Amino acid sequence: MSSIEHSYVVLPWPILYETLRTEFVKQSFWIGDFKSRLSWMAVRRLDDSTYRDRALSETLVLAETAKRQLSLVDLVVRYMLEDAVNRIEYLATYNDKDFSDICAKRGIEIVH
Repeated sequence: MSSIEHSYVVLPWPILYETLRTEFVKQSFWIGDFKSRLSWMAVRRLDDSTYRDRALSETLVLAETAKRQLSLVDLVVRYMLEDAVNRIEYLATYNDKDFSDICAKRGIEIVH
């Protein structure tokens, strides 16, 4: 694996939706800091269109069957992590348990 310092930051659209929620955008300091970070980091936005319909269907099934509750955003991100087309080496998350199985399978390091 390459060094994390020399990697791109990939921001899937669902993560941007969660981050830039109403509470966040009302805080001008937070927005200023976020814009600043986006400008100095090597950021790529990852399109979710190939994953979202499947994720929506599975989210509803899982919610009804109570096998495992995962948010729509988490399922979209899981599908992105599973897809070998996406060269992902690191996942920054506070929620290891929803992604550890896929990360272990693909050799993706989870960082906090």
